[in-house]
Amino acid sequence: MGYCVTSLESGGTLCLLQEEFKIWATHNKLDSNVTKNNYTCNMTSGTWYVRHHNCKDVYLPPTKKHCDDCKSLGEPRGVQRLVIRFIAKYHCAHLLSKRLFSPQEEAQDYVAQVASSAYGQKHAVQWKRLSELSNQELQSYVRSSFASISPQEHTSALQMLIHALVQPCLKVNPTCISSRMVSLFSGFVEALSKQNLTELEQINLEIMKAASSGRLDENPIMQGLVVQCIRALDKQERGVSLAGRKANCTETEASLVQDAAMTLAICGNNRGLAEKLGQYATAPRVCLDSLHAKSLPNPVLALMDEEQMSMNTQIIDQKFPRPEESSAKRLIVGIDHTYLIRAIVQSTWQDKRGLVGAPWKPDETADAFMPLDDLPGQPTKKPKASMMLSCLAWSPLTIHREAYPLASMPMSLSREKQADETLVKSGNIAP
Repeated sequence: MGYCVTSLESGGTLCLLQEEFKIWATHNKLDSNVTKNNYTCNMTSGTWYVRHHNCKDVYLPPTKKHCDDCKSLGEPRGVQRLVIRFIAKYHCAHLLSKRLFSPQEEAQDYVAQVASSAYGQKHAVQWKRLSELSNQELQSYVRSSFASISPQEHTSALQMLIHALVQPCLKVNPTCISSRMVSLFSGFVEALSKQNLTELEQINLEIMKAASSGRLDENPIMQGLVVQCIRALDKQERGVSLAGRKANCTETEASLVQDAAMTLAICGNNRGLAEKLGQYATAPRVCLDSLHAKSLPNPVLALMDEEQMSMNTQIIDQKFPRPEESSAKRLIVGIDHTYLIRAIVQSTWQDKRGLVGAPWKPDETADAFMPLDDLPGQPTKKPKASMMLSCLAWSPLTIHREAYPLASMPMSLSREKQADETLVKSGNIAP
């Protein structure tokens, strides 16, 4: 029969590592050249036997349960060495996952749990050294230890462990995981682990899914409202008035909230809300056709007029001092976009009145400007642009880094790949 791992009467120390042996046996190929020996499991009783590859299978007296070769399997070398080597990387992967994606208390509890196990007691020095590694060092250890396992030796259980536990830990920067992010991860995992979710939990899970998958990025107005709601909840938890000083937020967060609130104010014709948000409630006094006269570039429909684009280039070049020894091509050109309220509106261009607001391309300008005296059929039914793509120019030598628009073009979210076309078109027209 061989050495019985799951019986303390077998002698040696391998039988003391029964749980560790089962984990190792589940995740490793037992018929490979690495393991060499013969492994048998009684599925009814859960009993494991290991038979030495040199076992002579000779007759044994009743007082002897296994031959000397099989008895040697219970010693620290051989099979036990393989078990300890794998169980160390197994526990380190779980510890790294808990450090990165679970509350700190869970990671501490896991360290104590392993320390009280047979492996932790018999190899206390090794586990203490591994558990005291920093997150970066622990991540490096997990990466190198699992990479050393040949793909030919992977079992289905090991592949599941690598895909579900190891790889997520190796794809993140441990120094960038904040406590708020860990709390979010743990809440998400807890929600997924529940069998029966309430209706409210299902709604929260859908919101988390939309945020993590990037679907909210397609609707900045909704994103801004969510950010403002989170701000309000934070202030309520701290007992702070919502009308107090502004929250400490990033420029992106402030922009999302402001754009969302401004959209609500405009769509609701709420002049008071617009003024409260610090926005001008009256129409701008500067006419687009007079921008050049005020030494400002006019990016509107500049891609359709080489003279207008050339004038924009000259004005922008004059905005930045040029040392005698520097090249005329010292400016940097980049692409940026701003979200718009979808609408077809009336405007003037080259002393003509027409409609603008539909998305267009540099080589398809029929919908860019629709003159009122030659309107196409149902012009207000045209697709409406959801963002304004702008080609900006600035000098890296200045202190304030002011950027000026060279050209702009309304477009839809599904046509973001045309940014390179705009840049190329601008470069072909601008001298």
